Amino acid sequence: MKLPIKYLVPVVLALLALSAWRYFYDTLSFSELVGKQQNAKVSIMVNLFDFDTSLTRYDVARLKQRSRYWERRINEVHAIQDPAKRQVENEKLLAEMLEDPSIKKIANKTLGISKDVFFGTIIAISAFK
Repeated sequence: MKLPIKYLVPVVLALLALSAWRYFYDTLSFSELVGKQQNAKVSIMVNLFDFDTSLTRYDVARLKQRSRYWERRINEVHAIQDPAKRQVENEKLLAEMLEDPSIKKIANKTLGISKDVFFGTIIAISAFK
């Protein structure tokens, strides 16, 4: 049985729209972001503190692409011996990171926590997905 083309076009368009929605608009929960864990204790903690991250698959892909760069920059700043200079460079790095829309979403979700936790979250996201 052959389907008429008039039925095929709407199906293809619907599949394309669904794919675009899933990649660009569907946000991931924390448990989706970190995936299935082998350690039972970690799985319990992830499930207990599950929340909507506001990150889409597109955001995660962008963060993954830039993760090495951000990790290198973070390590450069942490390697500075002079505390005053490290603080200044830390502020510059944070401002640079907040220019990235994906990182800005993470910052908005984690507003009110320390910079170390914020940087740790960035590193954790780039390691998991």
